[in-house]
Amino acid sequence: MRFRAATALILCLAPCAAACHLPLTPSARYEMIGRLRERLTAAFNAGDVAAILALWTDDGVALTEDHPPIVGRTALRAYYESLLHEPGVQVSLLSEEVVDAGEWAFDRGTINGTVTRAGHKPVIIIRKYLLVLRRQPDGGWKIGRAISNGNGPPAGPFAGPPTTTPGGAPAPAPSAAAEASPTVAPSPAPTPAPTPTPGPSLAAPPRQD
Repeated sequence: MRFRAATALILCLAPCAAACHLPLTPSARYEMIGRLRERLTAAFNAGDVAAILALWTDDGVALTEDHPPIVGRTALRAYYESLLHEPGVQVSLLSEEVVDAGEWAFDRGTINGTVTRAGHKPVIIIRKYLLVLRRQPDGGWKIGRAISNGNGPPAGPFAGPPTTTPGGAPAPAPSAAAEASPTVAPSPAPTPAPTPTPGPSLAAPPRQD
């Protein structure tokens, strides 16, 4: 009799556990983050935009270099469709740090991959990423914010000296004298004074006859 009662109680509690989303252990939460990363990688390599978007929140924001913020599901769809419209992208995500802060978590790491286009040699890509994850009512995670950028030298006024020559050889290091001496721009040539325009003299009044 007691066995039956206990069995009935378990059967009644099982749906409640699924519906009420009982708290997950920390290890289970970290495992879910790892599974999200695996699903994101698989969807990206398959070029499956719908599967990628299923891992994002509706108000998700992606940040990448040389591109305005990509805000919301519609903008994310357009971005991924443009990025993956041609096959040949294969990536893997190497997680280096995961922190679970309750309602939010982040996953930081490195993206390694190749881009192979028809008629071209494969291009190796190495990038860094940061996924900011939001906990969902079912205890799982979705991507709320994402940042990804390359590891190349900065461009523009923040760029340092080149590390390689156009042929691929190491660029020569600057001499000690060049490093010690500041670059002084040449002084501009003096601007000549304007030639006065002749006009009536004010030294003496005109003579009257």
